[in-house]
Amino acid sequence: MKFNKNTFSIAGAEFNTRNGLITLAVSAGVLAILIFLKLVGVNFSWYGVLIGVAFLLALAFSVKYCKYRDLKSDLPYDLIWWIFPLSLIGARVYYCIFNNSFDMFFDFSKGGLAVYGGIIGGTIGLVICCLIKKVNILKTMDVVAPVLILGQAIGRIGCYTAGCCYGSEVTNKALQWFPIAYYVHGGWHLATFFWESMLCLIGFFVLAMLLRKYRSTGLIASCYLFYYGIVRYFTESFRDTSAQLFIGSQPVSKWLSLFLVILGTIGIVIIVLKERKKNQI
Repeated sequence: MKFNKNTFSIAGAEFNTRNGLITLAVSAGVLAILIFLKLVGVNFSWYGVLIGVAFLLALAFSVKYCKYRDLKSDLPYDLIWWIFPLSLIGARVYYCIFNNSFDMFFDFSKGGLAVYGGIIGGTIGLVICCLIKKVNILKTMDVVAPVLILGQAIGRIGCYTAGCCYGSEVTNKALQWFPIAYYVHGGWHLATFFWESMLCLIGFFVLAMLLRKYRSTGLIASCYLFYYGIVRYFTESFRDTSAQLFIGSQPVSKWLSLFLVILGTIGIVIIVLKERKKNQI
């Protein structure tokens, strides 16, 4: 992280200091208005607000990251029109499929957005946009991977306000304190939402560093699959069964996480071997 009079840099993304301060001031004002509206009884979802913030931050960082894969900096503005709606639709469809609740598909007041469904829907949107714009799909995925996991870090904080994605019940009073556990639905549960959020935030800085350091196409996307697969499998192991989606008696996310780890490992190995072969020639 670097700061000077004209610019400041965060995780390899350089921003104008003046514009950054203006954005910060506007954001603080909007936050104050939202808090006031909540206090006077206006009903809205903090989870939805945080999802919006996640997309805006992802857009801001991805614009700066395009240069690391020789992509045009305006590409993310095209991507967002495809990724945003399809990720929301994917998240909803995924939840309704595995929760057997298509009758409440349009009733967002009861929640029901699944991260993996959002990733699948967003990936479809990315591929469609890249095909239309004739842009390298893997290079684009490399740019999107760090900002995707940043968005997930923010989105998991939204799980606290929505009262979802909590862990198993904690009955030991010595462990009933945050960040080990938090009080939700009338009892203390493991704060798995917070664990995943912090691990995703770490992943953002790591992937951003790898993006700047290594130019191998597809490497960052593969590292994302490997890392997030491990993170999700870990947190899912502590998740309360009432906060999971199942196929029969099997938790969907644990199996999908294992698949991501395997897919990411294969991608990393293939890319490393290709680079070694290229260097030997």
